[in-house]
Amino acid sequence: MMTEHIEKTAQYALTTLVVDYLQGKNLSQIRTCLDSVCAQKGQSAHALYAHIPARPIITRQLLTLLQVPIKKQNTYLNINHLLPMLTYLHQAGYEHDHLNYLLQLIQKTSHQPYKATFILNTTLIISTVGVLFYKNPHSMNIPFLGMLYTSYSLATQMYQTFYYGCPNINPTLLLFFIQTASSCLSLSAYVLCFLTAGVTTSMTAFLFISSSFLTLLEHVLVFYLIKQKTSPAQTAYVQNKIILANHARHQYQQQLTSESLGIKLYAALLTTIASALWCLHPPSFLITISCITYITCINWIKTRYIEELSTRELTTLQTSLASIHASPQTPSTSITHISFFNRPNTDNVKISSLDSSSTRDYCRV
Repeated sequence: MMTEHIEKTAQYALTTLVVDYLQGKNLSQIRTCLDSVCAQKGQSAHALYAHIPARPIITRQLLTLLQVPIKKQNTYLNINHLLPMLTYLHQAGYEHDHLNYLLQLIQKTSHQPYKATFILNTTLIISTVGVLFYKNPHSMNIPFLGMLYTSYSLATQMYQTFYYGCPNINPTLLLFFIQTASSCLSLSAYVLCFLTAGVTTSMTAFLFISSSFLTLLEHVLVFYLIKQKTSPAQTAYVQNKIILANHARHQYQQQLTSESLGIKLYAALLTTIASALWCLHPPSFLITISCITYITCINWIKTRYIEELSTRELTTLQTSLASIHASPQTPSTSITHISFFNRPNTDNVKISSLDSSSTRDYCRV
């Protein structure tokens, strides 16, 4: 039975990890420390973080690091636990991509060996596919698998968005609507293809193309919002390290979104070509399985490439953040240049890593 609370030393180590991550700690050290704590406690990272209280002093440090406006801080100070608070900050758009990696790491890290979980899941998938094609070896089984995958993705997306609720969900509603509409269009296309025994129609192709278009539209909108959010002129004269760190995060978001947008544009174009070929060519089992396999491979390659790109860019960001926070604090003489940010003045705020010997016992890196 999972315990409701974890000992203070483990809480301290995991809380320290969040602060260290935002200050630029090496990603491999973050992963090693999280794996170590999970292994020693015999619980997943998500279960551990879900029971860590959000102490006001730690919450204020995190809000200062992320430059949350003073008038909005009470919303987060009233949250009782650390993980929901991080989730709310992520959903509200505060350093979205930077916090996204940490939250995904918390979600995926388990005390069970990763390889064992991967082998088990792969075996279940292969067994399911084998049974389907053994019982009914027709092309309609291929869109059926697409229906299962898209339904699972849609359910996961909704769960991750609404599990904790969100005190300030307005900034994410439009993006969530676009993501949901894109998934629903893909699901409808697979259902239609299934009902026609694997034969695609002009309507099926239209639904697939529309889904790709909405996905592309989502990332164009994200790129536009990030572009509007940051400008080099805003930080040209600023020497405050916390503001400089957040400017580095904005640049990371902009760079990652820009490069991801190009990749997704190519993927959408290739998917459109495959859908058109699938629709215009006479019905054929070979064409059906080839096109669906091709589209699946394109999406898999796109996802893997973006993950690698994100990790590479994030590694660069962590190095920049570590350099910024390691440098001596230099008071800003031109803080008025960014007064329109409506941010708290953090010139005299000192954020330090919460290191201790007990923490190092958990995180031997």
